[in-house]
Amino acid sequence: AAAAAPAAATAGVSDAPLSRKEVREYKRSGAKHFDFSSRFLGQGDEGADVRRVQEFLRSEGYFTLAETTKFFGPVTTTALMRWQQDVGVPATGLFGPMSRAAYNKIVRGRLAREAAAPASDAKKKAAP
Repeated sequence: AAAAAPAAATAGVSDAPLSRKEVREYKRSGAKHFDFSSRFLGQGDEGADVRRVQEFLRSEGYFTLAETTKFFGPVTTTALMRWQQDVGVPATGLFGPMSRAAYNKIVRGRLAREAAAPASDAKKKAAP
């Protein structure tokens, strides 16, 4: 599960909620943006919010069931705790403000790398 950015890779990147512009840029890059609710999610919860967390964890390589279940059970808890540990969030198994903030930092870090990549590619092409 190497898809998540380690905490050091997002140092200095804001964890504030994403702006509409950032969400548009992220979607334009081909990445799926997950619009998480503001409620805490944990074991025993059900619904669309849980499905979004499961889809996100799958996209990062942590949730390995073939189908999302919309039920926050032991598999989701374990996957979330592994992701939280890898990104430097206390591994509580609860998806709340700290996990959303980590997600925001990861998205911003990816946007920054994408913005820097065309500039570095242009420099490589211009070099003799």
